[in-house]
Amino acid sequence: QPDYIVILPWNLREEIMAQLAYVQAWGGQFVIAVPALEVSKGKMT
Repeated sequence: QPDYIVILPWNLREEIMAQLAYVQAWGGQFVIAVPALEVSKGKMT
């Protein structure tokens, strides 16, 4: 179980995060590096 998941296709981040929502159950976080570095525990708005 990874602590962080890096999402490179930033334009698809909402879709990817929705598909991987179960990661939040163990405290996993999403990292989006483009266009600016963001670390999110949940759904991005």
